Amino acid sequence: MLENLSPNTAVLLAVGCVLLCGVGIILVIGLQIIGGLLDIIGGIFNIVFGLFDFGPLPGCGCFLTVFICGGCGLATLLITQVMATCGTPDAVNLCLLFGR
Repeated sequence: MLENLSPNTAVLLAVGCVLLCGVGIILVIGLQIIGGLLDIIGGIFNIVFGLFDFGPLPGCGCFLTVFICGGCGLATLLITQVMATCGTPDAVNLCLLFGR
Protein backbone atom coordinates (compact mmCIF):
# COMPACT_ATOMS: atom_id res chain seq x y z
CA MET A 1 0.00 0.00 0.00
CA LEU A 2 2.86 2.38 0.72
CA GLU A 3 4.36 1.68 -2.73
CA ASN A 4 1.63 3.73 -4.38
CA LEU A 5 2.37 6.89 -2.34
CA SER A 6 4.27 9.73 -3.93
CA PRO A 7 7.32 11.05 -2.07
CA ASN A 8 5.47 14.27 -1.26
CA THR A 9 2.61 12.36 0.37
CA ALA A 10 5.03 10.37 2.51
CA VAL A 11 6.70 13.59 3.68
CA LEU A 12 3.31 15.12 4.47
CA LEU A 13 2.31 12.05 6.48
CA ALA A 14 5.57 12.14 8.43
CA VAL A 15 5.25 15.86 9.15
CA GLY A 16 1.63 15.38 10.17
CA CYS A 17 2.52 12.60 12.60
CA VAL A 18 5.30 14.68 14.15
CA LEU A 19 2.99 17.68 14.51
CA LEU A 20 0.25 15.49 15.98
CA CYS A 21 2.66 14.13 18.61
CA GLY A 22 3.97 17.63 19.32
CA VAL A 23 0.49 19.06 19.75
CA GLY A 24 -0.44 16.12 21.98
CA ILE A 25 2.54 16.69 24.25
CA ILE A 26 1.83 20.43 24.41
CA LEU A 27 -1.82 19.75 25.28
CA VAL A 28 -0.90 17.31 28.05
CA ILE A 29 1.60 19.71 29.60
CA GLY A 30 -0.74 22.67 29.11
CA LEU A 31 -3.66 20.91 30.76
CA GLN A 32 -1.45 20.00 33.73
CA ILE A 33 -0.39 23.64 34.12
CA ILE A 34 -3.98 24.90 33.77
CA GLY A 35 -5.17 22.31 36.30
CA GLY A 36 -2.49 23.39 38.77
CA LEU A 37 -3.40 27.05 38.37
CA LEU A 38 -7.09 26.27 38.88
CA ASP A 39 -6.20 24.34 42.05
CA ILE A 40 -4.30 27.37 43.37
CA ILE A 41 -7.15 29.75 42.52
CA GLY A 42 -9.67 27.36 44.11
CA GLY A 43 -7.54 27.18 47.26
CA ILE A 44 -7.42 30.98 47.47
CA PHE A 45 -11.20 31.19 47.09
CA ASN A 46 -11.60 28.48 49.73
CA ILE A 47 -9.45 30.48 52.17
CA VAL A 48 -11.27 33.75 51.43
CA PHE A 49 -14.74 32.26 51.74
CA GLY A 50 -13.62 30.37 54.85
CA LEU A 51 -13.01 33.75 56.49
CA PHE A 52 -16.67 34.62 56.06
CA ASP A 53 -17.87 31.46 57.82
CA PHE A 54 -15.71 31.28 60.95
CA GLY A 55 -17.07 31.45 64.48
CA PRO A 56 -20.03 29.88 66.20
CA LEU A 57 -22.56 31.53 63.88
CA PRO A 58 -22.40 31.25 60.10
CA GLY A 59 -21.92 34.70 58.62
CA CYS A 60 -20.22 36.04 61.74
CA GLY A 61 -16.98 36.36 59.81
CA CYS A 62 -18.79 38.32 57.11
CA PHE A 63 -20.00 40.87 59.63
CA LEU A 64 -16.52 41.08 61.15
CA THR A 65 -14.98 41.62 57.70
CA VAL A 66 -17.47 44.38 56.87
CA PHE A 67 -16.81 45.96 60.29
CA ILE A 68 -13.04 45.91 59.72
CA CYS A 69 -13.38 47.38 56.20
CA GLY A 70 -15.69 50.08 57.54
CA GLY A 71 -13.23 50.85 60.34
CA CYS A 72 -10.40 51.20 57.80
CA GLY A 73 -12.56 53.54 55.74
CA LEU A 74 -13.41 55.67 58.76
CA ALA A 75 -9.76 55.78 59.84
CA THR A 76 -8.77 56.92 56.33
CA LEU A 77 -11.44 59.61 56.38
CA LEU A 78 -10.32 60.81 59.82
CA ILE A 79 -6.65 60.96 58.83
CA THR A 80 -7.55 62.81 55.62
CA GLN A 81 -9.57 65.37 57.60
CA VAL A 82 -6.75 65.86 60.10
CA MET A 83 -4.08 66.14 57.36
CA ALA A 84 -6.11 68.98 55.82
CA THR A 85 -5.21 71.12 58.86
CA CYS A 86 -1.46 70.81 58.19
CA GLY A 87 0.16 74.19 57.49
CA THR A 88 -2.53 76.05 59.39
CA PRO A 89 -2.56 77.30 62.98
CA ASP A 90 -4.81 74.31 63.83
CA ALA A 91 -2.13 71.75 62.83
CA VAL A 92 -1.79 68.68 65.03
CA ASN A 93 1.16 66.41 65.83
CA LEU A 94 0.00 63.93 63.18
CA CYS A 95 1.31 66.40 60.59
CA LEU A 96 4.81 66.03 62.07
CA LEU A 97 4.53 62.25 61.80
CA PHE A 98 3.90 62.48 58.05
CA GLY A 99 6.43 65.30 57.59
CA ARG A 100 4.02 68.06 56.64
